[in-house]
Amino acid sequence: MVTLEKTPPALSVEKLKGIKGILARFTTKTSAVAKRNHNISIATESIDGTLLSPGETFSLNEVVGKRTQARGYRTAMVFVAAETVPGVGGGVSQVTGTLFNAAALAGLRIDAVNPHSRPVSYLPLGRDATVAYGDKDLKFTNTTRGPVYIGYSFIGQTLQATLWGAPPPGRTVTLTPRVVHLGPGRIDVELYRTIKVGGKVIQKERLLRHQYRWTPKS
Repeated sequence: MVTLEKTPPALSVEKLKGIKGILARFTTKTSAVAKRNHNISIATESIDGTLLSPGETFSLNEVVGKRTQARGYRTAMVFVAAETVPGVGGGVSQVTGTLFNAAALAGLRIDAVNPHSRPVSYLPLGRDATVAYGDKDLKFTNTTRGPVYIGYSFIGQTLQATLWGAPPPGRTVTLTPRVVHLGPGRIDVELYRTIKVGGKVIQKERLLRHQYRWTPKS
């Protein structure tokens, strides 16, 4: 039995038919910065309870909306041109990266993902993701035969995205980052996804290739 908390009124038992278990769950830890965590909480609440029909595409910018002070977002640190500067909505990128990993591990089609200009502390190279309204987005499509329900929670400093659906028996999904170039000023990384059923590889694909700006510590 699957228990879904905080079910929005728009959902119904009929719409949730076909959901039998967890497709993927992914967790990251946030910092203790109050304004950043406030922004994370707002974005998480916007996503929690989203239901994707078969073939439907999720867009984080569409679901979360523009990050403005009028909508309750606060100023926290963000990356701009590889520099850390104050910006409204700082922290939403961690919401994005956590959800990206859950969607990728669920085996869904990744349509758009944009890692940061520099490495981040809370996710491995190649597995982070950022957004900028009207520019960079996270998009993925429900390629399963049934609905996919997105549950998103933020408790304490634990951010957790859970995708519910109909897990194929015996399937495992792994994400493997590979550093393909490491030199002065940059790191080039590729991220591969391998899907196995019963221990046999049925699909292997490169999800992204990205170049980070990087300055070695002296």
